[in-house]
Amino acid sequence: MRVLARVFFEFLWNHLNLQLFTAALTAVALACTFWYAPYVFSDPYLVDPLNNLLYIAALWFAFSRRLTLFTLAVIIGSANKETTLLLAPLYPLLAWTRHRSLRHREVITGLIATVVSIAAYLGYRIWAQHLIGGNYGLGAGQGNGSLLENFRFALAGTKGTVQLSLFITFHFLWIPFAYGLYRFYRREGLRNQLLVASLWLFACCLAGRLLATDTERVFIMMAPLVLGVTAVVLDRQRGENRRLWAGLLIATYIGLQLRWAQPPGALIADLAAAIGFVLLIRETRPSLRIGKTTSDGQRDTDIFLPVRSHEEPPKHQPAGRG
Repeated sequence: MRVLARVFFEFLWNHLNLQLFTAALTAVALACTFWYAPYVFSDPYLVDPLNNLLYIAALWFAFSRRLTLFTLAVIIGSANKETTLLLAPLYPLLAWTRHRSLRHREVITGLIATVVSIAAYLGYRIWAQHLIGGNYGLGAGQGNGSLLENFRFALAGTKGTVQLSLFITFHFLWIPFAYGLYRFYRREGLRNQLLVASLWLFACCLAGRLLATDTERVFIMMAPLVLGVTAVVLDRQRGENRRLWAGLLIATYIGLQLRWAQPPGALIADLAAAIGFVLLIRETRPSLRIGKTTSDGQRDTDIFLPVRSHEEPPKHQPAGRG
């Protein structure tokens, strides 16, 4: 759990360039997210802890343009859990978002890496089946049925409760997440990497939900982006009062995730926190976008980043870092 929180903190602090207060508090919130850490670490037979760690690592590598490490994370993750393979196209997708050309070298190498990841997974699957001696079909679930039968079983398993399960995965944090994506789109359209990655990962979770009955365990894979986008939104708050208010929102989220409040009290807390967030952003001035200068002299502002306050100057970045 500490490793997950540390990796996520480094992603927020070093890559998204958030304030120390925001990065640390959001990393704690991730570690307290029920379906992301407390639940999965309570069962030693679940593959989720390694899967969650590799998801964070893969996202970080994709944003920082480390193709080799990204591919390794996807290959190892797909051997641990098949749905990780859905992350493979994310790298060329983000490369296309930056360059808007399918012929760009980064896009082509990303597509090649995607093919390599798929081939590695298929090779591992064939080897594992030969070693075990089973004959499991692709996407087989209950009773080694067909892929279509698994779809039917998964969709019928939680009929009528999917929406509630989806909501309680992140509670009221869906609202600042959606607001952040809206602001990204208004400013940069589909050139914003956090927006594109969030949409892609949401689509991956929808696909993964067709193979699993646990809605929460599927959509919890979005935790790094949901909390990451929320952190970017809350990081825009300046002044001690607004920072305290943002801290109270995160504290409320932590309390809800640790089940300190039960329905209907939890729903009341969600409503109060949602209203508090709306009041917090009502008079917030838009954040500045910062970015590094690219080789062609243009400003690289494909991620909507807030500026650290004057008391927390940016750390020196080593040469060659993304």
